[in-house]
Formats: sequence, C-alpha cells, structure tokens
Amino acid sequence: MPCKFKRGACSLASVFFFSGVAGAQTLATSARQLEPGTWKLIPYYQGTKAQDLKFTLSSNGTCTGGGTYNPAFVCNTNGNVKVHATGGLGMVKLLAQPWEAVQYYVAGGLGNMSLDIPGSGIATTQRTGFALVGGARAVVIPDTIVGPALTLDLSYGLQRYRLDALGPTAIDQQLDMRQAQVAIETSHRFDFKDPKTSVEPYGGVKWLRTWSSLTDNQAGGRAGGIQDAFTPFAGLQVSVYEHESLFAEASFVDGVQYAAGAHIRFR
Repeated sequence: MPCKFKRGACSLASVFFFSGVAGAQTLATSARQLEPGTWKLIPYYQGTKAQDLKFTLSSNGTCTGGGTYNPAFVCNTNGNVKVHATGGLGMVKLLAQPWEAVQYYVAGGLGNMSLDIPGSGIATTQRTGFALVGGARAVVIPDTIVGPALTLDLSYGLQRYRLDALGPTAIDQQLDMRQAQVAIETSHRFDFKDPKTSVEPYGGVKWLRTWSSLTDNQAGGRAGGIQDAFTPFAGLQVSVYEHESLFAEASFVDGVQYAAGAHIRFR
C-alpha cells in the first residue's frame, strides 16, 4: 500500500529497523545472595537520554503528497539511519528467593518515549506506554569476606508505546520492543561499624536481543527487525536501615541510561 504523506506513514511504518541498546533492562540490585524465604519490593525510575537507535531501512513504498514537510526517511531507500530516544519509566519490581541460590522476579511500570529523527523532527506521544519484565537470577559465587559475588541474570520483557505526532504531522503508530537479556554481574558488600549500614558497588555486562515491530494503525503497515547489543553497566547499593536500602545504576554506551530507587526487604 502506498505511504500517505500526510499521516507520516513513510516516516516510520515503511521501514524495517533494528533498535540499538535502547530500553536495556535495569537489574536494580547487587549480585549478593539472599537468605532463603526472603523477598524484596523495589520501586525505581528508569530513564533514557539521547540513546542511539540504528534504523536499517528496507522500503519499497512510494511517498505521495505535497508541501514542504519531508518524511523522516526517504521511501525506496536502503541504508542505516541513527535517531535518538529519550524517555522514562516508573517501575515496581518484586524479587524473591524461595530456596538456595536462585532468585525470581517480575516487574512492571508506566512511562513514555520520544524519537528525535534527524532532518524531520521529534516523534512524540501524549499517551502512556508500559513495560513488563520477568526473570531469574542464579548466584554462581556467593559474596564472602575474601571475595565478591558473581550472578547470572536472565530476563524477558516487553515495552509498548503509541506515537501520535512527528513534528507537526499527526501519526498513529504502535512501537513494540520484546527483549531477551543475559547479564553477568559481580558485587561486594563493604560493612561499617553500624551493622545496619553497608555499601555494595556492582557492575558487569549485559547482552540484549531486541525484537522490534512498528504498526501503522492508520495505513495498516507493519515493520520489524532484530538487534543484538552488549552494554557494560555499573551501580551502587547503599543500606540505610536494617530492611531498607537505596540504589543507583547507569550505562553510558551510545547515550545515557540510568535508574534509581529503593529496596524494601521482607523476611
């Protein structure tokens, strides 16, 4: 179906694209083991600023229409184009360790995202998107006085956003990002004289595979793609009371991703 210029269909929905490392899933906790039967409630904010996205174009549509406003990507063109994503999510994570070594978790939240497309404008939304994540963590090496912990984290998540404007042009498109992530994480806890207070720096590397799809709700077109990315990360978890702690986490590859929140432990 030909792209409708006035609806911005050529700008987004006529491309097959691979999104880069945008939306990598925040771990939000150190690699340290928990006591069996322990569970945590972890509210946090996850933000993305000027995150690079690589769009791999594969379009054979014909753009029509007049005026001086140009589509974001030219139809009948192949190649790579970078845009920048900015947005944020308010998340709540529930993490539990029912037995030895393995922790399980689910997380969900609401937020939004915008795309800054060079030469075209910013694709934005007035609607609230959402994210869902589930996963498991295995403590390979526990944290001890003489050595740090090492944990393997596996997760799968979905993010969905509705984009309704590209600069001055109205659009109606749904962006879905399904993500599988594997993370290797290490950390070590440093205790103070007060047994309730400790500091745990942590870090590691994430491998993220993103299946992206973009559906034009007006023209009916759909595009999608797959991207693999490796992302180093670092964080700090600080205990402030016996059952409460604070954390901050960030990565700085092709933009800035950051998160901050609290842990409430129940046992």
